[in-house]
Amino acid sequence: MVEIPKFYAKSRSPKANVYDFWFSPVPTPSFELFPAFLQRGGIERDSIYIGAYEAGNTGTVLDCQTSDVVTVSETIGTFRAWANNIGPRWGLVNPWTLSAVQLLNYIEYANADSQTTIGCGRVDAGSKLDTGADGMDSSPQMAINGTGMGSGTDGLTPIAYRGIENLWGNVWKFIDGWNAIGDAATGKYHIIRRDGLGNINDVDGNGMLNAGNYEASVAVPLTGTAGNFVSGYISNIEYEDLLAFLFIPSSVTGGSGATYLCDYFDSHSNGINNILLALGGWHTGAEAGVGVRIAYFVATLSAPDASARLEFI
Repeated sequence: MVEIPKFYAKSRSPKANVYDFWFSPVPTPSFELFPAFLQRGGIERDSIYIGAYEAGNTGTVLDCQTSDVVTVSETIGTFRAWANNIGPRWGLVNPWTLSAVQLLNYIEYANADSQTTIGCGRVDAGSKLDTGADGMDSSPQMAINGTGMGSGTDGLTPIAYRGIENLWGNVWKFIDGWNAIGDAATGKYHIIRRDGLGNINDVDGNGMLNAGNYEASVAVPLTGTAGNFVSGYISNIEYEDLLAFLFIPSSVTGGSGATYLCDYFDSHSNGINNILLALGGWHTGAEAGVGVRIAYFVATLSAPDASARLEFI
């Protein structure tokens, strides 16, 4: 597991389509503790932990260790249950943990194009690879700061960021605690509560968070015509109190892999209640990266390119 020490954050939008973000490792006036450090109980944690590897499993228990076979072809509900079987405070990566890693990456590189700053990831291949591929576990770069790529061809070899192997590429990762519901007129994003008092395991028969566990957005999700979705490179984000740090797109027109957020988004399906996958898979090419999201699947999805990553809070 990779440790992420707690930090405090602040944001503003000084004018249309411009967004400022500040972070501090210590309490600072007008900054608030980032929500990731309150999840799974509402207790302030000095650190959170994210899986160094994509999830493997031992029977009905998820694990995170070198030489794991990456677990795929299970639903988000099964992954969640197997993570819970480890014990209290364990689960799948939630939107606030994912956002923390994404924001730290943006700060470190001052560049949203993660496939350029670190590497494409395993995104041009025909199948997944398991942990340690292409010398990742023994890479000299990994020994310095946990960041780099394997010894193979860019696009066919894994990347790692700060010790998190295959942060993007190889297999999609389920993100727990994020739902998009409804239609183009009345839909909402339902995000696990920032104060950590939502029960991420309390879902209805469709796999959606039950009332009391989430906060609802003001924004109506970006979507397509009835039953459909829209896709494209992110060119603007929903900026409101709940969503400011989540980089959820308000527009996917006019962007590219080298402009704005540099990453791709497949939106909520109009009139269908959806879950979230993130970061791209072995076949997604330039449509992978730290900001990539796909939001049109339902909770019954299981696929050979869909896995998960553990967190402990």
